[in-house]
Amino acid sequence: MKQTKVICMVLAIVIMVSSCGSAYQAQSGATGAMIGGHVGEMVGILSGRGHFRGENAALGSLIGMGIGAALGVGIASQIEGRDKSETRRNEEFYPPTSTPSTAISLSNLTYMDTNGDGYISKEEIIEVEGFITNTSNSVIPNIVIYLTTNDAKAFIASPSLTTTLQPGQKIRYTGRIHCRKTRGESVAEVQLHTTYANKNNISNSLYIPTK
Repeated sequence: MKQTKVICMVLAIVIMVSSCGSAYQAQSGATGAMIGGHVGEMVGILSGRGHFRGENAALGSLIGMGIGAALGVGIASQIEGRDKSETRRNEEFYPPTSTPSTAISLSNLTYMDTNGDGYISKEEIIEVEGFITNTSNSVIPNIVIYLTTNDAKAFIASPSLTTTLQPGQKIRYTGRIHCRKTRGESVAEVQLHTTYANKNNISNSLYIPTK
């Protein structure tokens, strides 16, 4: 009977492994086969009489192992499918975000208007200054520097420029904003940007009143 039981276990494991798609499914199938084998063996013993009890126990053990293995694999497959669906839903609602680079620091963004009244007026050109620092220990080449405004039709920024910064190097950047028109008592919002190797840095906003 023990030899028959071992043969049953081997057959159940072969059936279980052939239907598994992952290690988790295989482990669940093995557990199911063991539980099903014990249950099937007990059912076989109780249902048999005399010398037939051994044969019924072996047959019950084989059937129980097969059913248990199949159920274990099926349940594990459903759990894995549910986990994968949950992961996809989380990625849809909470897509991965890129971490901005800290190798470049932007600071002290200021402006100087032509007539010194602190405003930017129609057809006036003001200068915007800021400091750009390479805070890393490596050379950063092909850094594109440019300004943006909150109204590209009313405020025209000077063209971008490209530079290279040595480790720890700090430079002063000067750009220009040309006011083409004003919209009452509005505000021009200006930001300094750097872009390199698909990494973007944006300064704090500089607010310039208009009149």
